Amino acid sequence: MIAVGRITKSVGLKGEVKVEVLAQSADRLFDLQTVFVGTSEEDAVKRAVLAARQQGSFVVMKLEGIDTRTKSEQAAG
Repeated sequence: MIAVGRITKSVGLKGEVKVEVLAQSADRLFDLQTVFVGTSEEDAVKRAVLAARQQGSFVVMKLEGIDTRTKSEQAAG
């Protein structure tokens, strides 16, 4: 597994997350249909990417199963 981004914080109240881009280009993140969220391969959970948009040098994503601010804050790390 290769990390292409890191969730830094929640955005808004509906569970969107702000992702720091670790890949060479943010464009790489827009092509993803699924991602794995976790701090290690052992605890990573597969999530569908429902939406993604650029916000400065970051990408804001809406991920399946993360639908509240509390859940998005728990995903940050």
